[in-house]
Amino acid sequence: MAFTLLKPDGIDLSQTFAFTGTVTGDNSGELVKISNYNVSSTVSTITFDNVFSSTYKNYLIITSNVQVSSTAKTLFNFRSGGSSLTGNYNQAMTAYRTANGAIEFGNQNQTNFTTTIANDIHSDTGYSERMYIYDPQNSADKRISQLGVYNDSNQYDNTFMGTGVYANNTTSIDGFILSRSTGDFYGHGQITVYGIKNA
Repeated sequence: MAFTLLKPDGIDLSQTFAFTGTVTGDNSGELVKISNYNVSSTVSTITFDNVFSSTYKNYLIITSNVQVSSTAKTLFNFRSGGSSLTGNYNQAMTAYRTANGAIEFGNQNQTNFTTTIANDIHSDTGYSERMYIYDPQNSADKRISQLGVYNDSNQYDNTFMGTGVYANNTTSIDGFILSRSTGDFYGHGQITVYGIKNA
């Protein structure tokens, strides 16, 4: 008997087929878009509320070529019930720079996560990043991982990776906010939040 492997959405299961048995598919790991923000005007913060829930355990945030107005950092804070959560952010990062070797950054008990390495993002340039958020509503520490690229204050191109822990056992985290240490987001770019389907 021949078997044909189909994608989970490869056939219309509402149709009638001339065989007996069960058609099943494994869609674990599939991304489901929850929210999206297009940077089309000048804003100092970008807020995503009510994007984390019990529906998904893990999440992916993709920042695509978001332009910034000043040479500074982009900052990340979790949110709960419409309020930003500060303090107890621990983070370590490594970056590789064109023509200038590697740099490292690490700190404990920060006010927030930084979405880039210690060097600032250069003004009037864009940055891109993917950030995984692991089970933000669990009753223990919240963990993230990051991978991204940007042009730094010395105008070197940076590829960076990092990990972070938010040392807070609250189970009510439902969103996050992005802000700038100086200046704004402006011009163009897109930020999209995805839920990752459980097995």
